[in-house]
Amino acid sequence: MGPHNGTVSNVSRHGVRADDGFEFACSACGVLAATLSVRGAGQTIYDGPSYRLEFLGENSGIVPAGLVELLEGRDEIDPLDVAHLHGELGAFCCVACELNYCAKCWSTWIEFDEGFYDCTRGRCPNGHEQMLDD
Repeated sequence: MGPHNGTVSNVSRHGVRADDGFEFACSACGVLAATLSVRGAGQTIYDGPSYRLEFLGENSGIVPAGLVELLEGRDEIDPLDVAHLHGELGAFCCVACELNYCAKCWSTWIEFDEGFYDCTRGRCPNGHEQMLDD
């Protein structure tokens, strides 16, 4: 299935290096969809390298295996490659239509399990559903 009619035609799925991380543009409206950066050991509360993802808020954690090597020396990165290492780090990219969307363009909802937060799911502008945060 191809992109919906509201897709901004000149927006690439690939994130581009900006400052100390990568910025990914929304395919639907063109605004910033997400940023992903990696901090070295000693720069955060974590013992080793950590990531920072800004998408549905700010998320950080210990860098998954292979992420530092994947980002090292690159000027652009495919979010599907990042998602292959850790699904949530590329969740802003719809795996079905392979396009990035910002938090406003995703239709999101929270699911609960026995009264506790379970995950945030979303539907992209093309109608594909996926988990966005676990």
